[in-house]
Amino acid sequence: MVGLRGLDGKIQTGAVEMVGVATEFYRGLFENRVVEEGVGKRFLGLVEERVPEEVRAALEAPFNLEELRKALGGMKEKGLEVALDEVKDFSRGSGGQLNVGKSKIKFFGKWRSRTDVVCGISLCEGPLRMLGVDFGGDAKEDGMSNWKWRVAAVSRRLSLWSVRRLTISGKVLAFKADALPSFLVGWDNKAPKAERVPAHLLWVVRWARRHEECADRDLVVDHRRLYKALREKLRPVGGLGVGVGRGVWAAVQPKGLDNRLKDLNWLIAYGRLPVRDVLYRHSLTQDRFCPRAGCRERETVQHVFWGCAFAQEVWGLVKGRYGVLEGLRQEGVIFGEGLGKKKGRDKFLAMLLMSVVKYKLWVARGEKGEVKQGWTTRAVFQMVKGDVERRYGWEVLRWGFHAAWERWKALM
Repeated sequence: MVGLRGLDGKIQTGAVEMVGVATEFYRGLFENRVVEEGVGKRFLGLVEERVPEEVRAALEAPFNLEELRKALGGMKEKGLEVALDEVKDFSRGSGGQLNVGKSKIKFFGKWRSRTDVVCGISLCEGPLRMLGVDFGGDAKEDGMSNWKWRVAAVSRRLSLWSVRRLTISGKVLAFKADALPSFLVGWDNKAPKAERVPAHLLWVVRWARRHEECADRDLVVDHRRLYKALREKLRPVGGLGVGVGRGVWAAVQPKGLDNRLKDLNWLIAYGRLPVRDVLYRHSLTQDRFCPRAGCRERETVQHVFWGCAFAQEVWGLVKGRYGVLEGLRQEGVIFGEGLGKKKGRDKFLAMLLMSVVKYKLWVARGEKGEVKQGWTTRAVFQMVKGDVERRYGWEVLRWGFHAAWERWKALM
């Protein structure tokens, strides 16, 4: 092509000029023009003749999706051929083209078993995807078929974490970093969806609506900032003043503790363990008193880990063997405070020993609930001592005897 002739008769050969001529030409084709009423009625009459009677009746009646579906489903193959002919006529006039090779057809209902080809359009094998939603699979599973592969991907990711022991914060991080991206980032949100949202995703949405921090979009996608913001607004722990919650969180979860010890310390500080006093308030046990012989006090968290005579005897044996817990009070056991002027490694060892004792007390309390008499105070003390010696043995294997002794001499 040498050039394009414009409306003024001049031939344009430049690229920009040729685009301008083509633009003016097509603008003239599609601009609004005044048409005589008689000509317009004749045109609409011709269009109406090409629309099947049953479809025209459904469109003229009040909108009913079921009736429209039946009308469209009852169209003959001739109707599809007529529609394609109309598209071809428009293509010749506008320069556009319908790519029939990429179009597919699928039969539903009583025509589901058909395998023939209509109007040169290829047959769709498997579900037909429309606007990002799959149709045409098993009728019983159509509602959830679009979620199966996403749920499977999330299950595979979460199964990798199931073999690890995670803290509460670690579980939140694993869910946020591995599970949510499979739902929120891995799909296409450019088209409407028709699936049922999984229950756990709805729970996340409701949780986000209850926390004003999630209104900040940048904060939601940055899990470290969100975690920090939630920690800063922790509610005060029961029995302590306002604003102490953040300090208790840091005190009961020092870096280096086992995940199970961190979780137990936090549940003790917040009073969220299933002791009898709590179970009795929810009608899950017959009484609220301590099950140990000769003790008829209410079994609260404070009683299990400090107030009970059994716990006091265990703490006495531990403090007699390990001087690092000298002067320990109830606040230190429950909230991780009252460790005196200990700093650095000595403070960590004191917190470690205290956490191990609390863990063994809780295990002994669970066994006592099953009326097993083997858990004496001396047995609990020996288990604590064995746990400490085992941890020290790991340090010797890792760092050597002299280095491990320097790190653990406060407990040796």
